[in-house]
Amino acid sequence: MSNQSGEHVRAWYPGHVQKAKRQIRENLKKIDIVVIVLDARAPVATTSFEMKIFKDKQRVFLLNKTDLADSEYNKKWACEIAKLYP
Repeated sequence: MSNQSGEHVRAWYPGHVQKAKRQIRENLKKIDIVVIVLDARAPVATTSFEMKIFKDKQRVFLLNKTDLADSEYNKKWACEIAKLYP
C-alpha cells in the first residue's frame, strides 16, 4: 500500500502517525534541538518514533513519571540512553 506521496505504508499504520512524521521531516531544518519525552515506566515502548531522522540534531531525553518507576531502573535507563545516543 502506498500513500499520496508514493511512500510505502503498512496497512495497519495509523494515518495520523504517518502525517505527523511527514510534518516533522518537513520542518526538521527549522529545529536545533529535539526534546524526546519517554515514560520512565516503559521507555522502550515510548520510543516508537524513528530516531534516525534526528541523528544530526542535538537531542535531550526526558524520563517522565520517574516517581512511578523504580529508581534503580531509572538510573539504568539513563545510562543506556546516554550510551545509545551520546
